[in-house]
Amino acid sequence: MTQSAVSHHVATLEAVLGFRLFARVWRGVALTDSGAVLFDGMKNGLAAIGAGIEGARAAARQRQFTVVTDFAFASFWLVSRLAELRRISGGSDASIVTSQASAAV
Repeated sequence: MTQSAVSHHVATLEAVLGFRLFARVWRGVALTDSGAVLFDGMKNGLAAIGAGIEGARAAARQRQFTVVTDFAFASFWLVSRLAELRRISGGSDASIVTSQASAAV
């Protein structure tokens, strides 16, 4: 965005808000008291939105664990107990991997 476009957008925002955000000084601009108050409020608001997004992402991630065992144990013992295993694990999803080879832990 060009400097003139930014200046135009700032002027439009100041007109909508009804107060100046910046004081024009010899070497540029300085934030006004009203601008500083708005900045602090926006900073806190955006931080709260960011925290909300992170919380929602964390809630969306499902916890999962993997059980590696042989087919017979999984079929004859584990599968019938998956509901109880899920309950005691706090609702985590289970992934069962069966193999007849030895599993390195």
